[in-house]
Amino acid sequence: MPLFAHQSIKRKKPKGPSITNRIKKAFHRTPNIGVAHEGRQFIDHFRVMFLRSMIVLMIGVAWWVAAPALFLSLFPGFAFYRQWITNYGTTISAVYQFWQVVPEILLFGFSIVWTGGVLDMMFGNEVLEKVF
Repeated sequence: MPLFAHQSIKRKKPKGPSITNRIKKAFHRTPNIGVAHEGRQFIDHFRVMFLRSMIVLMIGVAWWVAAPALFLSLFPGFAFYRQWITNYGTTISAVYQFWQVVPEILLFGFSIVWTGGVLDMMFGNEVLEKVF
């Protein structure tokens, strides 16, 4: 029973094609992007890039944790190390800052080259196929 008097129990048929038919037609109208293998090749390259970036990220985080432990906690406990730093005319914090910042900058530069695939372009895809 209808709730209001102007409503009817019969439903009218929708005008025009349904939404699912429109979606199906939209997919059929799209041009073929190319060979079916292109999508798989993109996924493979993305997977390699992602894995390489995760490797570099883990190395960077490990060094970020290890450098203070080494240069601020472990090494200053040895009298030889403190004397050696004093003889060179520097401080423990300066040594820490150098060995914290410089390797991180070098790692960042290497990660751009390695993750971006520049090394693969230089040495060919044989390296890529052997590693993965």
